[in-house]
Amino acid sequence: MTQASEQPAPPDLPEGAVRPPSAPTSVPPRLPTDQVQTVRDGPDAEITAVSLEQLLHSIGVDAETVLLRHRDGTIAPPADTPQSADDVVLQALSPLQLSASGTTLGGPEYRVGKTLGEGGMGVVRVARQTALERDVAIKSVKQGARTGKAALALLREAWVMGRLEHPNVVPIHALGRDEAGNPVFVMKRIEGQEWHELIADPTKLPTAAQADPLRWHLAVLLQVCNAIAFAHSRGVLHRDLKPANVMVGPFGEVYVLDWGLAVSLDPSETRIPLAQDVADIAGTLHYMAPEMVAGKGDQLDPRSDVYLLGALLHEVLTGAPRHTGRTPMEILAAAWHSRRVDYGPEVPKELAEIANRATAFNRHDRFPSATALHDALSAFLEHRSSLTVAAAAELRLDELHAHIDQCRAARLAEASAPSQEAAPEELGDTAPDTSDATMSPAEVARARVVTTFNACRFGFQVALDSWPENPSAQAGLRAALHAMADYELDTGNLTAARALIAELATPSEALVARLAEVTQAQADERAKAARLRRMQLELDVNIGTRTRAFLALLLGLGFSAIPMIVVGYLQRSGRLVAGHLFNFLGTGGFLLAVLVGWSWASDTLNKTAFNRRVAWSLVFHGMAVVSLSVGVYVLDLEPRVAPVLSMLMSALYTAMLTATMDKRLWQCAAAYQLAFVGSLMMPAWTLEWVAFGHATACSLLAWHWRPSKLRGTYDGDATLVDIRPSRGL
Repeated sequence: MTQASEQPAPPDLPEGAVRPPSAPTSVPPRLPTDQVQTVRDGPDAEITAVSLEQLLHSIGVDAETVLLRHRDGTIAPPADTPQSADDVVLQALSPLQLSASGTTLGGPEYRVGKTLGEGGMGVVRVARQTALERDVAIKSVKQGARTGKAALALLREAWVMGRLEHPNVVPIHALGRDEAGNPVFVMKRIEGQEWHELIADPTKLPTAAQADPLRWHLAVLLQVCNAIAFAHSRGVLHRDLKPANVMVGPFGEVYVLDWGLAVSLDPSETRIPLAQDVADIAGTLHYMAPEMVAGKGDQLDPRSDVYLLGALLHEVLTGAPRHTGRTPMEILAAAWHSRRVDYGPEVPKELAEIANRATAFNRHDRFPSATALHDALSAFLEHRSSLTVAAAAELRLDELHAHIDQCRAARLAEASAPSQEAAPEELGDTAPDTSDATMSPAEVARARVVTTFNACRFGFQVALDSWPENPSAQAGLRAALHAMADYELDTGNLTAARALIAELATPSEALVARLAEVTQAQADERAKAARLRRMQLELDVNIGTRTRAFLALLLGLGFSAIPMIVVGYLQRSGRLVAGHLFNFLGTGGFLLAVLVGWSWASDTLNKTAFNRRVAWSLVFHGMAVVSLSVGVYVLDLEPRVAPVLSMLMSALYTAMLTATMDKRLWQCAAAYQLAFVGSLMMPAWTLEWVAFGHATACSLLAWHWRPSKLRGTYDGDATLVDIRPSRGL
């Protein structure tokens, strides 16, 4: 593509242009008040909605001539009639000596070559400037359109471009008259492609740009913003920005073309039309701002061009113009309403917000200047890497939510059917590979959640390192921390949950309340566990084994068996008669020995419920045998009855211990029972049988309760001990 074609205008309008009325129109006729309806409140409330056909008619445009068959058609305003001052300026221009290619004239030389493009009133040709040996472009009034109005339009375009000396505006080298007296101007010849072609066909982009077309197009738009910001600084509005009016050169050059609709914001301007005098609709329907549709010059300002820049951004993002419709009327209606666009998820949120703000219906809601829009786009490019990383992290955040939901479902299923275990594949399709084949499904699920969360949090943190104000990364990190803290509370990992909540600047009230609830629940569980541990400690038969074994041997042998054997021998030899006194001394001595032993080993015997019950039961047993001796004496029974019945009482006592404390003590009960039977069958050997019962039973007790150094791991069964708290016992 070469030099841009001239802006179409009467009398030979190209396809897609609007034919202006034959007579100049300065002020549009007012509509009857019953045909006017205000559609917006606020700063731009003066914009009114009427039938589009009536609107076009009110500004002198025949609706039937709006035959836009492609999006690049431009509505041209009615041409002004040259004034005498304009004729004076035209006549004052120096003549430019032009010649056909290959001929030479005296003075400045321009050898005119082929036509580069032409429009309704102008034609652009390539020429060779012989003095500098360079190619230039010459624009002149088209043959057949050489009227005063066409000449004035060409002059005004040259004046606008001439005062805008900017790298993104085609420079004007000379302005003069041809041999017929019509204005011509010489400008730089530019080569390249129209921007809309590159937007429509990404394959035409430079090779380096195809990897990231969006960045390349935004770089072009930034240069367009620079050109428009410079024009605004010179008091000029473009009014017809569109991709077809932007030329991109092969080396990245960007030029804003077609300044034929430009107007001035400077009231003292004498050569360029004033914006405040605009009373017609002009521009391209697909990109127009609402105030341009209204045709009210007093509403035109730099924000009108900002809207057009936003429309360019919209086409970069979507590949389609800002305003679309099946008919010109529908397109004009879309421009009139300029509703906010709901961009899809493929468009970055920040960029979508920039586009919507730039094309806001109310001009006060737009960027105040092209520079402000430029700065917003530059900031986006700086933030884009952060946004890209945040977008990837958001995908991991979705995975995190899915994994957490799967874990919750698995826990519910396990609670309802604890005998059934979920297979790892039921917990998701992205289970981490683990070499530990012993991991349970719950452990695999947790590993997946933790791995996904770490990747998610890392992504958001990297995005925030690049751009601390990244709103999506901030929100995503909050959501990830909240979800993971909630998950840790579900699993009861209070420490991890507290650490995650501490990272949240403002945790939700629900999360804080749940943390307090789980904290209290765990405190209750710990208290319950402590009580259970204390109760288990009360049952621990390993505590005090050495003391109990020593006392069993001492009482069984020293205070029972040995004295009984000695007394039995003396009695059979006739040296001693064991009467009631002997019974009183034996049973009383036994009870006293129990009490002294308990006092001596009180720290050990009072430490656990098991030991306390053994001690108290032994005291009660001693009191029982003392009572037995007293009963035998009171009933005037033979003294030997007391030792015999004491064996029966000891058998019952150890049987009770077997049933309530240690099942192995049945051997002791059997020994006492055997001693009871033997004493009945062999009355003369009663005391020896009593000695046998005490010695055997107490030895068995000492063996079962021997210290752990002697027996290794305890193998007893104390599950029958009543572990309810009690004082003293």
